[in-house]
Amino acid sequence: FLYFIMMKNASILLLNCLLALLSISSCESPPEKPNIVFILADDMGYSDPGCYGAEVLKTPNIDALAAGGLRFTHFYNTGRCWPTRTSLLSGFYPHQVLSDPMPGVDYATGTVAPVTQRWLPSLLKDQGYRTYHSGKWHIVRHVPEYSQLSHSEVGFDHSYRTEDGRHLRPRHLWEDGQEIALPQAGEKYEASVAIVDHAIKYLEAHKQRHGEDPFFTYMAFIAPHFPLQAMQEDIDRYRGKFLMGWDEIRKLRVKNRKELGFEVHALHPLEPGRFAPWNLSPEELVTQIDPDETGRAIPWDQLSREQQEVQALKMAIHAAMITRMDREVGRFMDALKELGYYENTVVFFCSDNGASTEIMNRADKHTLGATPGS
Repeated sequence: FLYFIMMKNASILLLNCLLALLSISSCESPPEKPNIVFILADDMGYSDPGCYGAEVLKTPNIDALAAGGLRFTHFYNTGRCWPTRTSLLSGFYPHQVLSDPMPGVDYATGTVAPVTQRWLPSLLKDQGYRTYHSGKWHIVRHVPEYSQLSHSEVGFDHSYRTEDGRHLRPRHLWEDGQEIALPQAGEKYEASVAIVDHAIKYLEAHKQRHGEDPFFTYMAFIAPHFPLQAMQEDIDRYRGKFLMGWDEIRKLRVKNRKELGFEVHALHPLEPGRFAPWNLSPEELVTQIDPDETGRAIPWDQLSREQQEVQALKMAIHAAMITRMDREVGRFMDALKELGYYENTVVFFCSDNGASTEIMNRADKHTLGATPGS
């Protein structure tokens, strides 16, 4: 089996989908249990892949999965990073496992009982599956003694984890719960590449040691979540391609989505007055990030030429991050084929939430004058 599900968002419905597959596999003459691969992007807009309407951005490997599978058109989740991941792996609403604050719930004393067992990987292990995780973790619960579940508590046999959101220069990496050495100075590192490297490593080891058992691989990219960081060769392929501006891009995506057969509604008007309280103010932007930055979605023709160039380059970096992730998805699919797993693997692809327009300056902070994307 090979299914592609590009969901607007991930959902607890995945648990029901997978259990339904397993129930099919437990009939009187059961077929071979399918392997399951769940690929999760981070802050990827629903129209960023070509199969969902992208105009310039290229995602041939994701598009190839869609061409041979199923595209979802209505799907819902919690709308944020860590609650989505918690619901995805636990099968519970995030409030039930203390992952997301809710008015009237006493998280300080844990009056809502945290779920510590029987998460999705554990349920799959009951069915004979080996379970592997590679990439972002970000499963959080708002009770001190249960603030972070480990990979083994959730039910993964092996886990490679990155958490700090640095695409090119990580500060912390973990494998099977132990912090591991960082890339050496001058050593090339890119998060999407590293995530797939480890996913393939686990797959190859599975073939050697557990070749007859089905597997579940949860591959959670950190692309294209901010900060905007990508390898220069990936950025260069998109340099100058977005100077048409976001107004024209929105129109093109609507046109493409109509041609692809999606239900398309009228474009929502730009709302330059809406501004998240955690974003930098315009006054802070020009001192902390770039004098030609803008913190509002205003009509493209109202931006100066310098501002247009800054925003077009940012869109190019965003596209570069997604294209790199797409290439790595293709590399993982090639590994499935080479190891003989491709024909009996169910593949899901989705994003943890929609696109993000946050403008912040945190963690390592932006270095004024630095090469964009570095």
